[in-house]
Amino acid sequence: MSPLFDRKRNVDYAVGLLRALLGAMIFALPLLMTQEMWELGAAMDRTRLALLLALTLPALVALSFYAGFEKTFSLVDNVLDAFAVVAVSAISCLLVLMVFGEIAPGMSMSSIAGKLALLCFAASIGALLANKQFNDSGAEDRKEERRHRRSFFWRLFISGVGAIFLALNIAPTEEIEIIASAMPPFQAGLLACISVAALHVILTAIDQEEHETVAGRFVRRTLSNYGLCLVLCWYILWSFSRLDGMSLSGSVERVIVLAFPAALGAGAARLILGARPDE
Repeated sequence: MSPLFDRKRNVDYAVGLLRALLGAMIFALPLLMTQEMWELGAAMDRTRLALLLALTLPALVALSFYAGFEKTFSLVDNVLDAFAVVAVSAISCLLVLMVFGEIAPGMSMSSIAGKLALLCFAASIGALLANKQFNDSGAEDRKEERRHRRSFFWRLFISGVGAIFLALNIAPTEEIEIIASAMPPFQAGLLACISVAALHVILTAIDQEEHETVAGRFVRRTLSNYGLCLVLCWYILWSFSRLDGMSLSGSVERVIVLAFPAALGAGAARLILGARPDE
């Protein structure tokens, strides 16, 4: 391997890290400037936080495979890139929180670690999506991506990433509780129908396959994606202790309210990373 090639590879990697940093900041800034996230990070149940972190790394490795900030060729590459974006995200979140005065000398390590761990996840998603946002891949790369885009589980995974990201921005706020409390059951059902309809329109526009019937597409794609949004919203609200002490009906209403933006996030992620009509 020639020195010139090594230098070019290092430069490309540095540029990729810079894109990852920019993506992390764009995705994480709304959360970094939200007081509820600061408070959650400091006070969140550590068992639930540890479980969230345990589920984060495999998701980041999978996302690196499909949409990393650099081209990867093996599982080891994807694992290393996942750790790299976690490091970039943690450092950038730490610096921003220090500038905002939310991390300062005298604070407990538990509080600092909690804030960084909670905020780092959204930043890491942005870092991994940076290549798609700021770097136009060549025709050969796009051809390879199309093969993966045909996979049902890939589509479901990407929808889940979009749902998690948007839900994370809203779940910590008190508005979810306020809206759910003021909403009668029939209105919650109407909101669920609107969420399903919006998601169906987006997915139908993206995935136009002639061999599928309208009913088949609705059940296989729309309902499966919305069901995933509901599960993820429940998990996020549970992790943030937003469902503790709630009745079943109250919990369902909160999940439905959060699933509305989550469904839009799922559709947006498919628009960014999913198969397009011209493909």
